[in-house]
Amino acid sequence: QESFVTLTSETDLPKCPGCGAWLKVNAALEQYTPAPSYKRNGNGPAIAYVVGLALFILFLIGAFLWQVVTEELKPAVEQARNGSAYTDERSSGDTVSNPDIFGNMLCLTIAGDNAFVIDEDGADKVLSWDYGQESYYDFESDCYLWYNTDVSPNLWQYWYEGISSDYGDYGWMEYENGDWYIEESEGNWVLLPSSYDTSDLWHIEDAGKNKSSGADDTSEDELVVATITGIWEYEGYVDECTAYTGREEFVDADYDLDLKPDRVYREWNAEDETALYTIEFGNGDNLEVPAEWETGFPHVQYADLDNDGNSEILFTLSYDTSTDPWSFGDLWLFDKDPDTGLYKEVDLPLVKGENGAKGLTIEYDAPEGNTVSYSIPSCAYSSVASIDEEYLKNWWTTEAFTEDRYIYWATPVDVIDPKIHCLLAPFHRGGLSIGFDLLRENGEYVIANISEETPDFP
Repeated sequence: QESFVTLTSETDLPKCPGCGAWLKVNAALEQYTPAPSYKRNGNGPAIAYVVGLALFILFLIGAFLWQVVTEELKPAVEQARNGSAYTDERSSGDTVSNPDIFGNMLCLTIAGDNAFVIDEDGADKVLSWDYGQESYYDFESDCYLWYNTDVSPNLWQYWYEGISSDYGDYGWMEYENGDWYIEESEGNWVLLPSSYDTSDLWHIEDAGKNKSSGADDTSEDELVVATITGIWEYEGYVDECTAYTGREEFVDADYDLDLKPDRVYREWNAEDETALYTIEFGNGDNLEVPAEWETGFPHVQYADLDNDGNSEILFTLSYDTSTDPWSFGDLWLFDKDPDTGLYKEVDLPLVKGENGAKGLTIEYDAPEGNTVSYSIPSCAYSSVASIDEEYLKNWWTTEAFTEDRYIYWATPVDVIDPKIHCLLAPFHRGGLSIGFDLLRENGEYVIANISEETPDFP
């Protein structure tokens, strides 16, 4: 449908008289030369050069003058935006992925009101890299974020559901000097409308390692240290895997306390996407752990749980890079046979899942309001959890059901009365954990001391 809109100046933008949206202008000429476009120029209002009349030579002259005027205005607009030049030119080299810079787990520490800084030991927010969305994800705020190294200077961009989703194919947001900006259309960044509540929006204030691989003060070694996924495609002794941040955990190990060094060897099966770990003891014995997914991160712990003078070996895998790391984990407990002197797997009072997953069966009642009652019959345990309304809406069901939930972390505790303390999450991405102990009684392991708890994560 054709319509006519009157423009009062060269910099005026045509809008729809009905809805107010920007209009696309097509020049009805034999040959069309588009006006230059500048992305991310400060608050970067998109400018359309409208050419009237039909003389082709006048159109070319007008386009040339328009480019000159835009270039003259560009520095002033940028200075008003952030006081420094900002370009959207793509990097001439290979793009550096976020996991290469920060690792698959982004650890943050509170630095002020809704402000965080990157801290390798931080625990105020721990975000996992979502390979499907190519972003880190924060469940609490329902926010995806990534560090954009394709622009200069590099910066963090955020996608807040409920705000960004209002802008269709656009909607990425940036924080600068106390203000939030949002991409309204391609290359058109505007101040976030005041109608949106920004009181709960958070941002990263100091990225610490926010540098592309070409930065002068970011060495290749620093990027390797930040790569916790360096073990995924590795074969060899884990203590020699310099690309893996957990390597030090396996250096100078002595799991059976015989004063001889023990090592862990990793085999990788690319076709099956699995890994096989073998503990090679200093006395020449080997303990082969069943195959598990390649994306698990290994941990070897030990303790004399049955007071027989020999260490039991607890081999676990955590899935820290999962979008829901509290829902997954593998666990094996090995005890030394007094007759053969070799380690064999111990049966535990837990349900078994895929590979080494072990946990408890939980029965859930249908939600009542914002509460869900659940029970663990094998432990004679029951509880009622208050659940966020949005969580129930997006992640839960209206029916009663039963599900096996698996241990995501386990560790030996208490030297005097040794036991294995386990953690599992009864709700997907819910934040609530259940802790319980596995202890030895009358020649077998039993579950004890089960309760809800706030874990002190390792």
